[in-house]
Amino acid sequence: MTRCLIIGGGLAGLSAAVHLSQKNISIELLESSPKLGGRAYSFIDSRTGIELDNGQHLLMGCYSYTLEYLNIINSLHLLQFPESLSALFQDGQQKYHLKVPGKIPFPLNLILGLLGFNYFSLSEKISLMKFITGLRIFSDSPYALNAEEWLKSMGQDAPRLREFWRLMIVSALNCKPEEASASVLRLVITEMFMRGTRESSLLVPKTGLSRLLIVPAVELIKRSEGVITLSERVKKVITSDRKVLAVITEQREIRNFDFVIIAAPVHSDIVKNIISYPDLLDKYSHSLIVSVHVLRKTEYPPNSFTGFFNSVIHWIFFHENHFSLVISSAKELYEKGKDNFLNLIKTELSEKLGITDLPDEEIRILTEKRATFIPSVNLQKSRISAITNYSNLFLAGDYTDTGLPSTIEGAIKSGKKASELVIKSMS
Repeated sequence: MTRCLIIGGGLAGLSAAVHLSQKNISIELLESSPKLGGRAYSFIDSRTGIELDNGQHLLMGCYSYTLEYLNIINSLHLLQFPESLSALFQDGQQKYHLKVPGKIPFPLNLILGLLGFNYFSLSEKISLMKFITGLRIFSDSPYALNAEEWLKSMGQDAPRLREFWRLMIVSALNCKPEEASASVLRLVITEMFMRGTRESSLLVPKTGLSRLLIVPAVELIKRSEGVITLSERVKKVITSDRKVLAVITEQREIRNFDFVIIAAPVHSDIVKNIISYPDLLDKYSHSLIVSVHVLRKTEYPPNSFTGFFNSVIHWIFFHENHFSLVISSAKELYEKGKDNFLNLIKTELSEKLGITDLPDEEIRILTEKRATFIPSVNLQKSRISAITNYSNLFLAGDYTDTGLPSTIEGAIKSGKKASELVIKSMS
């Protein structure tokens, strides 16, 4: 039986392991930390016993690789599937509902949904519809422009259009419009708005990220007699004649494999030491995401969410016994100090939701300093390939050249791509 050693137990590594397990390939997966999932996982709050998420709270109907992965591991039923795009937004005290009719054919339903979205004036709605529908006609990608430049050139510079796209960009790409590649934004817009009614919907997990993405994957891998080892760090990869011969960990030397997939983070030493052009790593800069969990019930229904215009809070996700705030591209804000950050969040919650007298004991702040890479113009031209100079070694990770931004979908796609390279090399 063909044997594959996978280094890294984030979603890219788990995806590779799941897909290879389907092909009757023997899997051994090594993870340096005591948990799987990388940056997307759940944990139990020690004081209250409430399950909290660290990571992305919202998936999209166009996440074809993620939905395929969830179907394989049998956890697709743990996602909430609306019939079409439906999202509530708030600007100050005013609320706006973007609702695309589900029973009207696409793209007519999208046009009707945008016409009914009263955050925009009539002229702004017309400008937005011309822009989105025009993407189906004009195929040229704006590779040389950043997102801000491109949107302005496409007539999306009215104040409320700018704010709408700012929220979309910071949510999808975790960076400012002037930092993001226009070509990546174009891909996101096309995938979300131009593929169909189901693809444009926003999906919310009905459970924690670990029970959705990780636990059932581990069960599948183990049923296929795969081996998963936690808390084992790889120190060195031994190569000769363009082939990996051995992997040295802190505990042992491993040689019983035919292929190796490195699914470690882009900034890890093992990636730096194995890629052909280490200077490419300098093009990867990262952006911070802060999640704030408030351990208090609200009147909002569970599994609902709201996006916020002109606010430091970008999204709030409501759960049965708590609610979660997401602040993306948060480095400048968080560097002002935890106390200032906390006071600002409390002020926003008081103004937006009328929540006052919020003690610090009810708040949990989680930071991911390297939550995502910034998909800049320069980076998109030279992302690291999954193929290496070694015949039996491939890379997986959202940073590889999937074409996608740094998302759950990008990580899972990269794992499948690496598994396909292994299978292709076997033939």
